[in-house]
Amino acid sequence: MSHSHLNLFVDYIETEFHSVDEELAGLTIRNEITFDLLWALFEPNEKVFTTCPGTGSPRCVLHNYCEEGEEVDGSKFMRLDTRFLGADGKVFGEANNRIKIPHFPGARRIDFLPAYPLRYHYNYDEIFRELAENGRRFISLHGSHHVQYRGFAFCFDDEGEIVKRHVDRRISPGHPQPTVRNVNPIEETIGPSNWTGSFSSETVVLQDEDFLICGPTVLGFCLGGKKFPIWALTHTYFSGDTENGLEDIVQGKGRGINFLLYGPPGVGKTITAETIAETHRRPLYVVPAGQIGVDPVQVENILTNTFKIAGRWKAILLLDEAHVFVSQRSDNPQVNALVSVSLRELERFDGIMFSTTNRVQSFDTAMMSRIRRALEYKPLGIDSRRAVWKFFLEKARTQHGASDLTELVDIVAHKELNGREV
Repeated sequence: MSHSHLNLFVDYIETEFHSVDEELAGLTIRNEITFDLLWALFEPNEKVFTTCPGTGSPRCVLHNYCEEGEEVDGSKFMRLDTRFLGADGKVFGEANNRIKIPHFPGARRIDFLPAYPLRYHYNYDEIFRELAENGRRFISLHGSHHVQYRGFAFCFDDEGEIVKRHVDRRISPGHPQPTVRNVNPIEETIGPSNWTGSFSSETVVLQDEDFLICGPTVLGFCLGGKKFPIWALTHTYFSGDTENGLEDIVQGKGRGINFLLYGPPGVGKTITAETIAETHRRPLYVVPAGQIGVDPVQVENILTNTFKIAGRWKAILLLDEAHVFVSQRSDNPQVNALVSVSLRELERFDGIMFSTTNRVQSFDTAMMSRIRRALEYKPLGIDSRRAVWKFFLEKARTQHGASDLTELVDIVAHKELNGREV
C-alpha cells in the first residue's frame, strides 16, 4: 500500500469515527460510559482493573479484544478477552481470562463496572502499588515452598464444584498442574488457548508492569487436608525454609530413614514428629494408615502417591497406626500380599519417616529390620502428667494466682490420664 493510500485510509477512519470520538470524550471526561461504547473504552493491551471472582481481591489483566454476546434469555453482555501472568507450579506464562460486563441502560460510572481501565481507578497510585506488591508475593511463591497459611482456600468437592473453606494450617504452594507449553514470549507467536505461553522466572527480569498482572491466587497442596486448593494471596503466609534442616541426614544414603515410635495412646508419639518437623522447618505430612486401606493394589497406589508428595515437598512423613499394613505375615494370602507390597513401597521412600503404633508386637520382622531407631513411649508418670496439666492450665489461666494453680495441678496430676485425655 502506498503512502497516499495509507493517508486516505486514515482520513476515512477519522471522519467515520469522528462522532464516536466526540461522544466518547464527552462521557469519559465525566467518568461515564454507555454500553454501546464499551468497545471504544478498552484499547488493545489496556490495563484492566477487576476483582477475582472467588476471593474478591483486586487484580489487573491486559485487554486483548472484546465482543458483544447474548445470553439464552436474550440479554446482552460485553465479553472482554484478557490475559495475565500465571504459573503452573514449574513455569510462569500468560493465561487467558474472560470477563463479562452485563448490559446496562444509559450512562454508568466507569469505576462502577465489574471491569474497567485501570487509569480510571479513583486511587490509581495506591492500587498500582498494592497490585505490584501482590505480584512480587506471587512470584516469590513460585516453586516448592512450605508455609503456614491463614485465610480462605478454594477446593473442588466430590461433585466437582468449587467451595470456599477457611484454613489455618501448613501448605505447600506451587503444586504443579498440567505442564504448559514452553516458548519464548518475544520470538514466538502465541496461539489462543487457556495457557498462551510460558517462561522461566529465573531467566526473565520482571518490571512493575509485569508484577501488576500476576494472578491473585496460587495453587498449593494442603498437607493436613490432603487437597490441592487455590490460595488467596491477600491472606497471611508465614514462610518456612525448605533448603535447610535435615538434608544432611539423608545426603548420600540412597534410601529413607524410618523411625518407629511405639507406646500407648496419648504419650507424645505424634507430637514428637511434629516437634522434629517444626524444629527443622520441614512440613509434616501425616497419613493415618486407616485411610490407606488394606487392599494391596490400593495400598500400593496410595503409598506411591504419598511418597511422591512427601518427596516433592521434602516433607517429614508420619505414618500413624502403621501396624495396619505391616503386621506379621500368616496363612492369609491377602495379609501376606499387603505386607509385601507395603514393605516394597516403604523401602523405596528416600526421606525421613516416622511410624507410630501401639501394637509393636504385631509388626512383621522384615519391617522391624528396616527401622533405623525404635523409641518406646511409656505411660505418663505423675511428673509427666503434672507438666502436661500445667501447660494447658497456664494457657487457660485467668485471674487465679500461682499458688492456686500449683495446688490444682497437684490434685489433677494424680488422675491416671494420658496426654490426649488431658
